[in-house]
Amino acid sequence: MGLKFGVVEQLLALTKRTDFAPRTAVTIGRLNVYLRTNEWRALVAIASPDVGARLRVAADSTAFGGYADALLSALWPNVAIDVMDASDYEGANLLHDLNQPLPMALHGAYDLVIEAGTIEHIFNVAEAIRTLLRLVREQGVVVLDTPANNLCGHGFFQVSPELIYRVFCAENGFRLDTCLLEEFRFPSTELSTRKRVVVPRDPSDVRDRVRVMTSGAAELCAVATRLGSQDPFGSGWPMQSDYQTLWAASGDEAQAEKGMARVIWRRLQRLIPEVIRERVRGRREVLEARLSNGRKFDRYPG
Repeated sequence: MGLKFGVVEQLLALTKRTDFAPRTAVTIGRLNVYLRTNEWRALVAIASPDVGARLRVAADSTAFGGYADALLSALWPNVAIDVMDASDYEGANLLHDLNQPLPMALHGAYDLVIEAGTIEHIFNVAEAIRTLLRLVREQGVVVLDTPANNLCGHGFFQVSPELIYRVFCAENGFRLDTCLLEEFRFPSTELSTRKRVVVPRDPSDVRDRVRVMTSGAAELCAVATRLGSQDPFGSGWPMQSDYQTLWAASGDEAQAEKGMARVIWRRLQRLIPEVIRERVRGRREVLEARLSNGRKFDRYPG
């Protein structure tokens, strides 16, 4: 994995933010670029004139699948960008195993952290995520792109919208600026154009699980700004929001009424033949998890 159109689109948007002018940046692993000619042109078209001019030069010097150095320099020409990796085999200058806690000397060391295809390969994924959050200083930005669905086997993990919202939250000192779910046509997302983009809603807001059902591979792309100085997860690990809601409502009269209604509904269901009952329930679950479900997924305005 590496920088595809959707991630670069978000990086380009950062160059237009008046409240963000990075001086230091780090990529997790040395990133590759997977942009086609028409995608380079589309990015140039929406860039500011000076950034667009640099992107044209970067496009001429960057092969499909080549390193992202020229692209990143086009976006931020005055920023020296470090590369963090467990090995220096691709020229990383900052060696660190993401399974291990981040050294204190690197806490808050960067204005911009870009992760586009590494944490799913790290067994200790909770520590890896905490490292991303610890690397960035206050008012800095984390950009994350990671597998979400139909990429089982690509790495150790696939993640859900719930994880994104519980990680980049006020309790950890972050504001989630962007959360996108991109669906691709093929499992090799680098070699595939995206066919749909939606904005998953916070499961805590819809008071339900935001499950994802797609025909193609899907990835989650998030952009978050660090607003506070508290140590991420210092007050404890996140809990899934639907369980928190149930625990908080236990003993509540409204919850008791809801529970009684559920009991009545289950008794009524017994009057329906089992094979029909299963098909109806299954069909409902499919509709709930599809990206067209307007209760759980918003249209991407881009």
